[in-house]
Amino acid sequence: MTGVRGGVGFGCYLRAEAVKLLSHRAIMVVALLSLATGISITWFDTPVVVRYMQEGSKLLAPGLTYEGMGFDMVPLCGLGMVAVGVLCASGEYRDHGLRTSLLVMQKKLPLLVAQTLVLTLFCLVVAMVSVISLSLVSQWRLGELSVIREGIPAELALHWVGGTFYLVVCALISFFLTHAFRDAAVPLFIMTGMSLMTFILLSITTLTRWLPTVVGVMLFEPNLVTSSYPEVAMSVPTAVAVLVGWTTLSGAIAFVLFARRSAQ
Repeated sequence: MTGVRGGVGFGCYLRAEAVKLLSHRAIMVVALLSLATGISITWFDTPVVVRYMQEGSKLLAPGLTYEGMGFDMVPLCGLGMVAVGVLCASGEYRDHGLRTSLLVMQKKLPLLVAQTLVLTLFCLVVAMVSVISLSLVSQWRLGELSVIREGIPAELALHWVGGTFYLVVCALISFFLTHAFRDAAVPLFIMTGMSLMTFILLSITTLTRWLPTVVGVMLFEPNLVTSSYPEVAMSVPTAVAVLVGWTTLSGAIAFVLFARRSAQ
């Protein structure tokens, strides 16, 4: 491929970014740890939830179904994806990382495009494995009550897709925010705060229904939120559009600021 101002080709740089991400030990640890934690909790929690469901316990959210088992751990994996996005971007702002990167790829925007593409592909794979694993582990633990004994229901498959999409969005937004702020702490605080304080924020104002951490739940297990706040329910196409909007907005801000930024 043609080089960029005498530099290596864009395809070569994509490979270099992929190697850099895959060799980033902290990213690998966070991705594996969030998945392992989610699966472990699902393994031990599923029988308890089933017992509560059969007893009609009021401790469970209304509308919980066997098909939706395991999806309550997707937001936990979302926190892991937030950390992955932050770690992927924050390296550029430590130890002259950006200046070093620009020695290979002299144009800033192609550099950010390459990082975004590599991160998206990586997170897509990790998210698919995470969401499907959580769901299948839960169904395995359900035994005779499993909804996949005779095949994968179409609605369950759609929830897998929705959960995967949400996790990728979490990573991308945190990645773009890190580039925008040139700092890891602010994006971590924003994204983690939104996730952990969902119900508190909704109790203050239903305008927070448009936050990505609330909207994303509508794609894989709406009952996690709508059982307590039915007025925040929205259709899947609307939820997808909102998440795309948040990702596009944060990405546009990151690209504009990144293009104006000094490599020093």
